[in-house]
Amino acid sequence: MSKTLIRNIGCLLSGDIHEPILSADSVLIEDGVIQEIGTGLTAEDAVVYDAKGSTLMPCLIDSHVHVSIAEWAPRQSTMQYLDAYAASGITGIISAGETHVPHRPSDPEGVKALAELSHRIYSSYRPGGAKVYGGAIIPVIGLTEEDFKHLHDIGVIHAGEFGLGNAVDPETAGPMAEWGRKHGVRTMTHTGATFLAGSTGMNTERILGIKPDVICHVAGGGIPIDGMRRFLDELPNAMMEICAVNRPSPKFWQALIDMMRERNAFNRLILGTDTPSGYGIFPHGVWEVMALLCGYCGLEPEIAVAAGSGNTAACYGITSNTIKTGYAADIILCDAPLGSAYETAADSLKAGVVPGVSAVFMDGEILVSGDKVNTAPAKRAAVRL
Repeated sequence: MSKTLIRNIGCLLSGDIHEPILSADSVLIEDGVIQEIGTGLTAEDAVVYDAKGSTLMPCLIDSHVHVSIAEWAPRQSTMQYLDAYAASGITGIISAGETHVPHRPSDPEGVKALAELSHRIYSSYRPGGAKVYGGAIIPVIGLTEEDFKHLHDIGVIHAGEFGLGNAVDPETAGPMAEWGRKHGVRTMTHTGATFLAGSTGMNTERILGIKPDVICHVAGGGIPIDGMRRFLDELPNAMMEICAVNRPSPKFWQALIDMMRERNAFNRLILGTDTPSGYGIFPHGVWEVMALLCGYCGLEPEIAVAAGSGNTAACYGITSNTIKTGYAADIILCDAPLGSAYETAADSLKAGVVPGVSAVFMDGEILVSGDKVNTAPAKRAAVRL
């Protein structure tokens, strides 16, 4: 049995929206799983890390990435781009549909084959150490309830965006959303105008009629503020996603945060990037969204952390990216950036600045640390004793 003990934690942000700050200074990991969270923990035969009073939080999840095959990003002619995401602590990657594969199929049998190929690849392959949740089938007319059941049976947890295929209205896409809920396959929808040839713009009424589980890049300006309000009130179980790259709009971000605060609905907020795309690749994207939400929209850092980790994990039934016993030990140790005017990671987020990461753990093992981390250095860097 392998054991790792992280102690001398100054602030523990759990990623659990219901208890976002934990009163603890130690985390014990056994065989890659969080075994105990407490104060002054000790363990014989454990590898011990001193957090030096810095912040421990879960690794982040990017809720919106258009992966293709392995680490290939065709629109940028780029390979191994996910390494940089993982090296900054963004280690969970939710596919929003493998839509950038050149000449991808658009018939039911073809989209099923592409989804299963992607799922099988990422089930055993971790690019840069990241956990990629692939197999997000592109919704097209002709898919059946049995297809959604099959996806669940092979381990696929979600479908790609409505709007990428030709199932785009309540009559064709609505039944798929229901099949997904019945069989444990989450559905998501594009919002606003189309930015990809062959896809379809999705307006407020279409989305309300379809009733998806996740409403993507909702605060990008493609949906009016009243439309966002209607989503919150008329689709009370739908998650609301803010994306970094896809048409960021501080005005709409602020409006959504204000409406969610009024409704005590931050458990429905998730964060992504909508990359790779014509906008490029954004390895710090989820961090940047968190910093903007805290620095400019007044969101509390512990809520931003939950939106970038545990909320997405809960949405998709992922047992990691939350500091909770029994969950995979996917953990970030971070602090204010070295040389900055801030004292803690939370202080830097409040100022709109991405913290400095000193170490990223995946399943209880160091993934990156020191100069291998893809952020600014941390003021207080964790050390192995």
